[in-house]
Amino acid sequence: MIEWIKTVVLFMMIITSMVLTWFLWTYQPEYETLDDPSGSYIEIEDIGESRSLFELIFPREILAHQEDDVDLLLAGNGLYEGILEEIMDTEFHYVTERAGNLAPHPDHRFTGLEVVFQEPLPADIVYDVLDFEDDSLPFSGLDRMRIVENPSRIGSDVVAQFVDMNEETVYETDTDMGLGLLEELIAEGSEEQRLRAERFVFTESENDEFQNVRYLPSDSFLMERVTYETIDLPVQSFRQVLFADPEFVKNYYQDSERRSYTDGNRMLDIVDGEMLLEFRQPESFERTDQVTPSVIDGARQYVNGHSGWTDQYYWNGTNAGNDHEDVSFRLHVNQLPVLSGNVPSEDHFMYRLRRSGSQFTEYTRPLFQLADEPFETEAAVELQGSMQLFNQIEEYETFQLSEVTDIRLGYQMNRHRSFAIFEPVWYAEVRGRWMELENLTPEPSGGMTIGLE
Repeated sequence: MIEWIKTVVLFMMIITSMVLTWFLWTYQPEYETLDDPSGSYIEIEDIGESRSLFELIFPREILAHQEDDVDLLLAGNGLYEGILEEIMDTEFHYVTERAGNLAPHPDHRFTGLEVVFQEPLPADIVYDVLDFEDDSLPFSGLDRMRIVENPSRIGSDVVAQFVDMNEETVYETDTDMGLGLLEELIAEGSEEQRLRAERFVFTESENDEFQNVRYLPSDSFLMERVTYETIDLPVQSFRQVLFADPEFVKNYYQDSERRSYTDGNRMLDIVDGEMLLEFRQPESFERTDQVTPSVIDGARQYVNGHSGWTDQYYWNGTNAGNDHEDVSFRLHVNQLPVLSGNVPSEDHFMYRLRRSGSQFTEYTRPLFQLADEPFETEAAVELQGSMQLFNQIEEYETFQLSEVTDIRLGYQMNRHRSFAIFEPVWYAEVRGRWMELENLTPEPSGGMTIGLE
């Protein structure tokens, strides 16, 4: 009896094994189509674009010199871009130091182009942007660059001169640019974009040879007031790219003006009525064999990798602390800087980044972008010439002309919820701050009307 039971059990095990083997051989898994892929991941909206270093460097102004006469070229309509692209395509030979008689000074005359930067452009950035034969550059910062007819007639027809105001030194190099092309560039721009200018020095240097020459239009001129639609940027997209694992990020509403996100390590604050983003993360002390780029290029790469760039933002300046470096990029409209507005702080028209060690630990930027084209361009605003400006400062402003260290043209931004108005305004630098100069337009009787048009 027991032997019979064993035989039956063994027979059943053999049959079961055969059935299971058949199922294994013939198994076809069923794949279910995901009709809604959004349930498994969050799509990051494309906000900005990646930009090259050249696209983030823009001069304060370009001047066309013809000995005694100098024209200030107004940016816009691709004028500056065309000139700068020709300069980028130029080959610069070996750089040598030149005598002090080429130093910037109100009495210095030449024929050529002068490109002036608001802040000294670091030499490593100059080297990356322009085409040099030299392996390195002898100057530390570039304040202004001239492309001029060769005064010595020895060597190339056109030479480039690089002015380092901090070191009070001028360097020169031959170029492969032809004299004909230089003459074409000097003549660039429409009549409305060329303003006859005068030379001024607001703060005299101790070295009589090296003076920080500024150029202001001799006569009044017209500029347009423009209005752009503003588009709010989605916070969710920044949350996805700024945190390593967004699933572990928690949201905190602190008050009506501030909303915070954190993963316990990083902090993202949305402030000023969701108009401004502030991001902070601790410094990482991981070792890396990679060469650390300049803070300007490093910031460019960081923004490229974190939702990209919107609008016209150009390098504004760099500051170094004991254990960090700060860099900022300023919003421009028609290639002119936005220098003030009806907003709580400059952060509403600036990108600001801080690098500690090799890592960016702070990032601040606006949460809006402008439409591609203005939806309204109003009647032209008349802006004062140099003598009108000086008389206005002496008679109407709360500071003295002797306190002014610089004057430049910029835009005032009047931001509303869905649009922004940009008004062209003269600004005076007083005690390190840009102060708006009200637009005082001459009346037919010879008096002044105070106020923005």
